[in-house]
Amino acid sequence: MQYMCDAGLHAVLEKDARKYARLPEFWQLASCASGTFNSIISHEGSCNIQNARRDMLRRALMTCALGDDSARRCIKSMFRDILIEKYRVNERNINEVIVFDSPSHLNHHDKFHILLYVFEKSYGCKALQQLIICAGTGKHRTVHAHDIDRLYENYMPVLNFYEKLEVLTQKIYSTYKGIGAADSIMTMDIDGLAGGWGQNRTIWVMCDGRPVNLEFLRFDNQREFRRIMSGFERHIYNTSCRRSSSGVERKEKTGYISGYLYNGAEVIVASSPVCSSKIFFIKK
Repeated sequence: MQYMCDAGLHAVLEKDARKYARLPEFWQLASCASGTFNSIISHEGSCNIQNARRDMLRRALMTCALGDDSARRCIKSMFRDILIEKYRVNERNINEVIVFDSPSHLNHHDKFHILLYVFEKSYGCKALQQLIICAGTGKHRTVHAHDIDRLYENYMPVLNFYEKLEVLTQKIYSTYKGIGAADSIMTMDIDGLAGGWGQNRTIWVMCDGRPVNLEFLRFDNQREFRRIMSGFERHIYNTSCRRSSSGVERKEKTGYISGYLYNGAEVIVASSPVCSSKIFFIKK
């Protein structure tokens, strides 16, 4: 299903577009772009077609982080339009947001996602597996920040504008509506994924039956992690638990609840007494 902005919604994008002579920093840009997206969603259309498109976007927002790949593509496409049409992101200024042309100033998250994007073009959904192999985790089963530095220096990827735009769009989407730093991993061919906060803050993946700790990859802050966990819990209660008290009772007794995402993957949300802090598991 294709979700498109009509002329009325484009008016929201065009408003005050010229004032952005210089792009804001990433976090400000992500916040502003999210605000623009909310304005589009709340924009009152002048006909039934416009209202129907707005309603489809609202539904996509509710499911895009829950395994609905079509909705995910839709929301990312909208963010891409916002970046180009309102914020006038182009080949010259995109490096003001992510310093693609200055590798020594890139953080490890950005290096990882750039590498994953480049690997995906060659290996498809096997990109993460190949990246882990190239990182040379060996028996330690941990990818460290220095592994990403070395890998990036070896490959030194050069992206054109549209590839840079895809990386920036993904980063904004994952911050606003996706599952944070783990979002791009969800589409990979892996056995499972786990993430948490506190002592279990780093992200783990299961590849070919073995756990691998992405030690450098973490959620940005506790607020983001709460948003992600709340989304999973709400989905589980509304589907698997059927809005009954059984799900709540099960969590209080066992410390976890489970359900299924739209792509068929099982998601488990756990807390005390199962673990010291909240964590989630996704079994694909």
